[in-house]
Amino acid sequence: MVSTQTLRGVFGVFWAIYTMVFLYYIYSNIEPLDGPVTECGNVYLAGQIRAYDVAVLITGVVMAISCGVFVWVIRFAHRFPDTAHIKLQLTSLAVLLAVVRIVGGSLQYALYTYGTGHNPVVALHSAIQCIFIVEFVVAVVVQHVMPLVAFRHVLFGRRVEHPVRNSALNQLLADPEQREKFRLFLAAEFAVENLHFIELVIRYRAEPSHYLACTIHGLYIIDGAPFGVNISSRVRAQCMERYFNHPVDLYDYADREIRAMLIADKVPRFLERAASHDSSGHV
Repeated sequence: MVSTQTLRGVFGVFWAIYTMVFLYYIYSNIEPLDGPVTECGNVYLAGQIRAYDVAVLITGVVMAISCGVFVWVIRFAHRFPDTAHIKLQLTSLAVLLAVVRIVGGSLQYALYTYGTGHNPVVALHSAIQCIFIVEFVVAVVVQHVMPLVAFRHVLFGRRVEHPVRNSALNQLLADPEQREKFRLFLAAEFAVENLHFIELVIRYRAEPSHYLACTIHGLYIIDGAPFGVNISSRVRAQCMERYFNHPVDLYDYADREIRAMLIADKVPRFLERAASHDSSGHV
């Protein structure tokens, strides 16, 4: 099993190399202090192209390595604790670098061959430097900002439910007498495993432990579980992928889905039934 810390280290090393390449290119394009650029235009142009070629070579090698790692992750996905995040990182990385290399290389060739305006050296310098700046900024945003948003709202397909919608269910869970009545109601509906799951998740959040995670996983999450709960395949896969790290929020998405199902159907029916019993004088 490869730990999340190791994978973060791999991505950290990659972005450190990429940052150094970017800084190297910026440094190589600093104008000489001993004279104007016009006195050494050809040398300056050659230096720019050489710096660009070195940067492309280094980032190309890193891209090839990252693509190899991506194939390796896909092949051995079941051994990683958080494969959805890894695949998001490597896929966006490979696509980003491939597109930027194609666009950047084509633009550089066009400017170098035909030039623009009366000073192709300045045009080439500006175009290449803009390409690197945009590439670097977009890469950082895609790799470090988007996962924080996409991992929660895109991979799982929807936003989480607002806590206010859980108020009716929370009131049932907080009252021992009402909770037992609700348990009997769910048992008659063949859905009591949902309440048991919610209760175990509450315990797990309060005191996360390997034993409790194994219990929840084996009884309710895995395929063929004896008391398997009705959750989406994406949420089930997310629980499976993050299981080995045992984070505190391991079962949060499954808990929200089950609560949403109970709130939409079981809780209103239970409350309606309880109200009808009260009005008719039944206990």
